[in-house]
Amino acid sequence: MASQPLPISHALISPSPLARPPRSPTSNTLPPTPGGTRPPRPFPFQVTSFPSSTPSPNTPSSRVTPRWSPPSTPPRLDPDSGTVFIDQNAFRSPTSPLEPLFRALLIENPSLSLRDIDLVTDRNNLRKLLRFIQGSSSADPFQIRVEAVSDGDGDGDATTTTTTTTTLFTRVEPKVVDNVQGFRGYGHNFEKAYTTKKDARMNGYHRVAAYTFGGLRCVVRHETDAYIGAINQKAVDSLVDSLGGLSLFSVGGDEDKTASGLTVIKSGNSANVPASSVLEIKTRAASRGLDMREVLPQLWISQTPKLAVGYHYRGVFTDVNVRDVAGEMAKWEAANQTDLGRLAGLLVPG
Repeated sequence: MASQPLPISHALISPSPLARPPRSPTSNTLPPTPGGTRPPRPFPFQVTSFPSSTPSPNTPSSRVTPRWSPPSTPPRLDPDSGTVFIDQNAFRSPTSPLEPLFRALLIENPSLSLRDIDLVTDRNNLRKLLRFIQGSSSADPFQIRVEAVSDGDGDGDATTTTTTTTTLFTRVEPKVVDNVQGFRGYGHNFEKAYTTKKDARMNGYHRVAAYTFGGLRCVVRHETDAYIGAINQKAVDSLVDSLGGLSLFSVGGDEDKTASGLTVIKSGNSANVPASSVLEIKTRAASRGLDMREVLPQLWISQTPKLAVGYHYRGVFTDVNVRDVAGEMAKWEAANQTDLGRLAGLLVPG
């Protein structure tokens, strides 16, 4: 990587809610493999998960995602209230919302280079683009900040110099926090009641999925709700010895504090939750069903294989089920090859 500042070009994706891109030709669908359609494929990479914040900058913290631990008797929950995060990374690190992601990646992948990655994004950005492609009625106007980071590698001869480009998608929201007014359901309080945190001070957890999609090596950050199942303690101890824990937040402190004010603290109690154990949590009133047409794209983008759905009547969740949705994701992928091909086409720099 050259030592001089890398050239960065900026742009905003801001589609009109009325404009829809024309249908792409069939050739833009993802090329099939002999065994069927091509799913996102992992590439060699140490996947990381990390908490978003903590009130105390001087206390080491675990980075273990909350564990799914439903109560034996369903309690009556209060409706959600107070302040909720829309984009916690932008709230904690407003000048560079992607910085916590890169700090975490470099700690667990010290030799990582931008040359190894084609696209860095939040899951939310890809969900918005896919809704736009599909002409969804729920696709509100949105913006995505796009930065193309180019790195020339050569001997100075223009005929031999090669350039690699990494595209950075930064989420843009009208506001990053919201105050709940009126009835907004029970989703946040359900998560609190049905999961157990390793560290009660933490209020946000993110994970990185790394895979190849449409020929692009993608790093996708997404919020995680919980994990299900036990963690191998030997694997935990091994990871602690080799990597340590990780907490990233921007509330001051003097342990590995960066120029931006982001503090990185390593601790000795950590675990890397297997991707197969990651769980997405959804809640609905008993009188309503869960629209999997909206949920499956979200799970597919982050490759989240487990789904917990809680149905309630006036705050009492008497019907809570957890299921493996890997098969449903595969069927959704097969049925949406054209739109996924169009999404891949949007992501390719050009």
